[in-house]
Amino acid sequence: MLGILGGGLSGLVLASRLRDAEVLEAEPTPGGLCRSLTVEGFTFDPHGSHILYSKDANALAFYEDLLRDNVCRRRRNTKVFYKGRYVKYPFENGLADLPPEDNLACLLGFIEAYVARKAALGAKPTNFREWMYHRFGAGITEAYLLPYNEKIWKTSAQDMGIEWVDGRVPDPPLEDVIKSSLGFSTEGYTHQLNFVYPRVGGVECLIRGVLPRVPRIRPGFRVTSVRRHGGRWIVGDGSEEQEYEDLVSTIPIPGLTTVFVMTMKIKNYPRRNRMSNHQPRLHEMLVRDLRELKLHQIAETYREVLDEAARQNTSMLQVLATLIASEVTASRQRALDRRIQQAKLPPRKTLEDYKFTFPKRIPKPKILRLFDCEFVAQHQCAVLIGKTGTGKSHILNALGYTACEKEISVRWTRAIDMINVLTTAQINGTLEKRLREYTRCDLLLLDELGYLPIDKRGADLMFQVVAARYECGSMVITTNRVFREWGKIFDVDNTLATAIIDRLMHHGEALLIDGESYRTRDQEEE
Repeated sequence: MLGILGGGLSGLVLASRLRDAEVLEAEPTPGGLCRSLTVEGFTFDPHGSHILYSKDANALAFYEDLLRDNVCRRRRNTKVFYKGRYVKYPFENGLADLPPEDNLACLLGFIEAYVARKAALGAKPTNFREWMYHRFGAGITEAYLLPYNEKIWKTSAQDMGIEWVDGRVPDPPLEDVIKSSLGFSTEGYTHQLNFVYPRVGGVECLIRGVLPRVPRIRPGFRVTSVRRHGGRWIVGDGSEEQEYEDLVSTIPIPGLTTVFVMTMKIKNYPRRNRMSNHQPRLHEMLVRDLRELKLHQIAETYREVLDEAARQNTSMLQVLATLIASEVTASRQRALDRRIQQAKLPPRKTLEDYKFTFPKRIPKPKILRLFDCEFVAQHQCAVLIGKTGTGKSHILNALGYTACEKEISVRWTRAIDMINVLTTAQINGTLEKRLREYTRCDLLLLDELGYLPIDKRGADLMFQVVAARYECGSMVITTNRVFREWGKIFDVDNTLATAIIDRLMHHGEALLIDGESYRTRDQEEE
């Protein structure tokens, strides 16, 4: 007899096609994620499954066979709510519904990405975030795909792989996107364009339809152990055991792993079987699979961990915990390295190296409070004001590295460098793209404002950055000029200077550092 772990739709359908099978289900009633809930006459599908569609015609026919007359057929009419407008889904098939400037940005971004792929320009994407930019361009990615996917997956797209995207993320042809932008009707993700669902009773009607075809089912049997004995599988729930010739699991992999961890221990592990010396083909396959899953740290260390486990008679649970902990640590370090690289910070300085005793006056408690980085979540700002050489840039640098360590996205730049970049972009017609570089990060660090004058064009661009980040993102600025002198920085434009200061200080604070130049003192001492 075949034993089937899990009485969800997969397990029940498999059992329904066999004569000699038994389903073991942990819950009192079968159904898994296809169970429905009825409250005060209203039926809900709380676990996610609510409409039925498939690329496989046989699968759809099977659904309809289970539902029989209780089937409702519909055509998709989904909208994305964007900037007060309803945009056709998929987003790239509804570009004409966007504001004209967003429509254009999305189309140009898609074409730019398309041309770059065809010309094999740029590096291949290594994570989901890079893949979206690589495949859809900046416009569609930033307007819809990136925020939507990070919302539903509840994780940073930068930390997600790309092995799963084929078939899960729409892959529109260029012609469809151009037509969509011009207002011609196109359809994407066509296998879900038409779908069915039960007219009454919820998705659990599928379970009710298949249950009469299942030979045997044992509800309330929560598997706690699985072992092999005498050529048969022994499955237990802590109070009784069942024997099967063959075994199929349809329960979630983490749950199955837990079962085996509870069952097995590395005990009396023969030295001749240690992973470091034998079964080279198995090693090769394992390392390949681990690298494909981007579990690089486990691939590097698993032999050493297993050998040590054999020597120490360590439990499988401890082995698993050790391997996963090492991978998590390595993954966090890689993510930190990426954040620091993207922040474009200069060589590191630390707060510990800053000499608070040197300036004549410095608001040390307020400086230290900045390093908690709580102001970033509240979209607050700070301006460090002081003469040249009082350590403002040192503090800003140290703050940038600390924020990166706290998983905050940072961008550091000298104020005049940002103005020059934006001025060039405005001339080249790429201003919107370049502005995003300074407006989408959590924390923007602007160093050395006021050391060089900024012309009218540059002052306007500076205002655009500050206005775009107002109440949306934090800024910390260093300057050698007090506020009353900022009009001189911006081409004697006191009105613009006042507008910038007003936005920075509405949810911000000015921190005055008074003293002589630290660098000048070193020269005098020499």
